[in-house]
Amino acid sequence: MGIRRKKTILEQAADYVEAAVDKAGPILADAKDRAGSALGEARDQAGPALADARDRATPLIAQGASLAAEKASQVADVAADKASTGKELASAKAAQLTGKPKRKHRLRKLLILTGIAAALGFVAKKLTAKDADDAWQSPTPAPPSPSPVKPSTTPAADEAGAGPDEALADSAEEAHEATTPDEPAEVVDVAPGEEPVETKPAKP
Repeated sequence: MGIRRKKTILEQAADYVEAAVDKAGPILADAKDRAGSALGEARDQAGPALADARDRATPLIAQGASLAAEKASQVADVAADKASTGKELASAKAAQLTGKPKRKHRLRKLLILTGIAAALGFVAKKLTAKDADDAWQSPTPAPPSPSPVKPSTTPAADEAGAGPDEALADSAEEAHEATTPDEPAEVVDVAPGEEPVETKPAKP
């Protein structure tokens, strides 16, 4: 069994015209047969009636032929209209099917927009960082520390209520050397009854 294909509108119109002609053919044949039988009967019956029958049959035959021709021309006109309409539709559909559909490229647009946003963010960050660098100033050097104050020889009253070790440190006659994190003071443990002495480590 072969693959069945749909008929085009032009083929359908041709089939329609053939069907109309096939229908009109039997009508014409039938009319011809009737006219012929009527003519034969008229010949058999009488000669004067033959002339009368001819006169009657001729317009019927002419009328049937003109009616068939008129119907055939109407069918042909309808078929031609349908065929031209079908041809236009078919060519439009073929052009639509052969034309490539436009792609939307959503991923490409997303990547482009992301790249633009990243570039704008980079530029904005650089501009704000430049402004921050301009606004930042190096710290001014600290003023020199004041010279150490020499303790007085008279013990002062301890208003803060310090412990005995602090009071003993305050009563020393000479100033202590300043210590730094790089040069801390060393504490040396001594036997009980002796005073602890702070010493600076030797510089390497």
